[in-house]
Amino acid sequence: MKNPVVVLGLIALAIAPLAARAQVVNGDFETGDFSGWVRSGNMGFTSVVTSPVHTGLWAAQFGPVGSLGFIEQNIVTAPGASYLIDLWLQVDGGTREFQVSWDGSIIDDRTGSPDTLPAGGYTEYSYNVAATGASTNLKFGFRQDPSYLRIDDISVTQVANSVPEPGTLGLMAGMLVPGAAYLIRRKRA
Repeated sequence: MKNPVVVLGLIALAIAPLAARAQVVNGDFETGDFSGWVRSGNMGFTSVVTSPVHTGLWAAQFGPVGSLGFIEQNIVTAPGASYLIDLWLQVDGGTREFQVSWDGSIIDDRTGSPDTLPAGGYTEYSYNVAATGASTNLKFGFRQDPSYLRIDDISVTQVANSVPEPGTLGLMAGMLVPGAAYLIRRKRA
């Protein structure tokens, strides 16, 4: 019969990557509103719409004129772990700006130049980032004179082989040490 402590330890190792994943609340806006997001700045001409969308039934639409509007949320992260932010953005013509901030630092700031923020259909943007704490702020800024930017399908996923959260490491060690001691005692008997 196998030692149940060792079996539990192996299960903990298998699920550790899942336990440390970040979860964006309502990143696809399928609630039909901004649930999960905190809005600030210029919220003029900002809504959740049914067309055009990247996938599903809804996308967020932003049209602040003259200054940026923002949406943000704090997500659970593992200190030291690497993450991939992925999103789909659709841009109309006109004066435009799009920002992405992670943990209080702007990691991308694109303006209306066709080279940096082209108008047209949905385009995928991805960013590799690292977490410094157990909670990390993810923030987007938008400006669009006189039309709209749309964002859909925002996700944050821990990169494979990234550091699991400390609580998971403690759980695994707590399960594996007694299991190893059991196996050593059993070999001696």
